[in-house]
Amino acid sequence: NCFDGMLHHRIDDVREALTIDQSVPIVTCDARNRESTKQTLITLVEHSMRKWMSVRAG
Repeated sequence: NCFDGMLHHRIDDVREALTIDQSVPIVTCDARNRESTKQTLITLVEHSMRKWMSVRAG
């Protein structure tokens, strides 16, 4: 979560600490901001749809 444009941890550090694959998007978001939250949810849905399509084609 990004408050007032400030990140407390680098995205690469978060990815490494949580062992999140490079293919999984990590996005910054200020959950208090409607547009920021909307864009985060759009990214989630788009990623999920791409994964589903690749499994289905698979």
